[in-house]
Amino acid sequence: MTGIGSYILLCVLVFVIVRHCTPRKRYISSATRKAVFWRDRGRCRACGGRKRLEYDHVKPFSRGGSNHASNIQLLCRRCNRSKSARYYPITGLIATCVNRLRML
Repeated sequence: MTGIGSYILLCVLVFVIVRHCTPRKRYISSATRKAVFWRDRGRCRACGGRKRLEYDHVKPFSRGGSNHASNIQLLCRRCNRSKSARYYPITGLIATCVNRLRML
């Protein structure tokens, strides 16, 4: 290939290499934290608590989850520890926490 075709191919290859070789970071930006806090109304998404809130990845970072607001949720420490590194769609997490609260 010569000309514009080889240039486009080179750009695509550079993009793929840079994207896959750049290390991912767990850092959640302050803008994302604020957006998630307001979206979740400052409450745990599982039990509704307001104390000891933590930012949690819905799909765990260790399993390829992103730091985008759509993958971050507020959970209280207790609910976050019970979730660990498992991946629940939010409805599954809520069902798990409700069942745990019923056993108390």
